[in-house]
Amino acid sequence: MSLYVSFDGVSGVGKGTLIEWCREYFSAQGKRVVVLRDNQLDPLRDTGVLMLSWCAKNNVDQSDFLFPLFAAGYAHSDIYLNEALNHCDIVLRDRCFISSLAYVAAAGRFDPEQIWSLYVESLRIKVPHVAVLVDADLDIASDRIKRRQQNDIGLG
Repeated sequence: MSLYVSFDGVSGVGKGTLIEWCREYFSAQGKRVVVLRDNQLDPLRDTGVLMLSWCAKNNVDQSDFLFPLFAAGYAHSDIYLNEALNHCDIVLRDRCFISSLAYVAAAGRFDPEQIWSLYVESLRIKVPHVAVLVDADLDIASDRIKRRQQNDIGLG
């Protein structure tokens, strides 16, 4: 049975660094490890990013539809997760729906029971065996984002 570990948190908190350390550690132990990156798996992510500016222009709370949009993206990305779980010993994932439980619920638009119901009960998205919530001071995370050279514009 494969171990499925998610690393959740906002952009710039160090998820990628922790994932790389874990990948190196488990690989050195002879484990077959795969890293799944949220920004590479979700086909709806770019659409969601485009919708953010529309929300701002039209005074629409982005939470009203981005949460279900990203839920649909996670459901699609479970195809890649299932394949990785079938072929590897350890799957390290940069973000899963646990981020929604941690951050969407904190924003007060949806409660944890609604989030769990949509992701797990309705869409049947896999629950990680271990979920690592990574957080950092806002100034530190902001500095990391500014220094990072990447194509991913991030969603916060």
